[in-house]
Amino acid sequence: MDAEELAKSAQIPAHVPPEMVRNLTMGRGLTTTRPPHAVVDDIHRDFPPVFYAPNLMNGGGWVFRRTEDQVAVIHDPEHFSNKQIQPYAEMIGASWSMIPVEQDPPDHGVYRRMLMPFFVPKTAADMDDKINDYARTRVEALKDKGRCEFMEDFAFPFPSTIFLEMMGMPVDRLHYFIELYDTITRAADMDDVLDAVREVVAYFEKEIEIRRNDPPAENMMSFALNASVDGRMFSHDELVALFFNLGLAGLDTVSAHLGLIFRHLAEHPEHQADLRENPEKIEDAITELMRAYGAVTITRTCLKDTEVAGIKIKEGDKVCYSTALAARDPEVYDQPDKVIFGRDAKLYSFGTGIHVCIGMHIARRELRAAIKAFLEILPPFRIPDGTVIESDLGTVFMPFSLPLEWDV
Repeated sequence: MDAEELAKSAQIPAHVPPEMVRNLTMGRGLTTTRPPHAVVDDIHRDFPPVFYAPNLMNGGGWVFRRTEDQVAVIHDPEHFSNKQIQPYAEMIGASWSMIPVEQDPPDHGVYRRMLMPFFVPKTAADMDDKINDYARTRVEALKDKGRCEFMEDFAFPFPSTIFLEMMGMPVDRLHYFIELYDTITRAADMDDVLDAVREVVAYFEKEIEIRRNDPPAENMMSFALNASVDGRMFSHDELVALFFNLGLAGLDTVSAHLGLIFRHLAEHPEHQADLRENPEKIEDAITELMRAYGAVTITRTCLKDTEVAGIKIKEGDKVCYSTALAARDPEVYDQPDKVIFGRDAKLYSFGTGIHVCIGMHIARRELRAAIKAFLEILPPFRIPDGTVIESDLGTVFMPFSLPLEWDV
């Protein structure tokens, strides 16, 4: 199908020139048995700097593959809104927007001020002992087996357990929550997605009502129920929007990055050996690994007609922000497909501007604890010969499974 036929079949907006229409090779429902970021490198090599993708989530939109153009969009809340990054509330007939990720100024600043006491670096640092203990306990349990399915045995349960404890949610229902959010983010059948969204929202609505009169406790749900800025507390809908968003981050994103990073370490024994011999490099290595393996794709919505990189963007148009594309731009990074420890490069994997990830300090501690535990407790690990790894190319890149083995 040529560009003009593609534009007609996908109901491309009239202001989009047919020659600018290209199907994006990553997105919900797309998978690959190649390393997923090879697809990103293909886009940088083969696609124009700007194109309109009819298969971009939420009904099509503009893709700016260059870092500077994406950053221009992210740093322009006057023209680009965070509302409706994902249509979860709309799907169930609700009107809330996820907090804080789908909020625009000035509301966004109010919400961040309310939440920051729970996410500042000192609070994250206070969690170090617990995070390290959880990581080491899980790795010690695997040590004598000589193998593991990394995603199932570690990448999901490790950060998810920390998240559930931080939220004050029942850890014994770990797999229940993981499966619900996995359905929400990856299921092909939208009826399944709808059912899972309803179930998660119903859970939080019930918990909000149960806990409203409880005495304050040291967990995120209790904190949010009692938090205020300038005398204003969260409404019922705001609490649902907050908890739903935190679940997406806490039960999916860190797990995805763990899978991508540990695949790299398993496939690059020289980097694994370097970090074993020089553990002081781990912190900087996390920055470079996060750069090389950005995982998240979201959208912005144009609020009023504007222009980016010489392209006219109309009110209502969606625009893609991909941390994977932004961090592997060959116009910004020398050899962007290579992991180079010690590289001095800006990190976009936690976002940029006012919407930089509020939980980034906790996420980095989880990544550091995981890498240290595996390198200190296990001998060199590898992917078994002949393994074919299938990866999700959707909203959050990740391997569906990652078998690892080591000598015992």
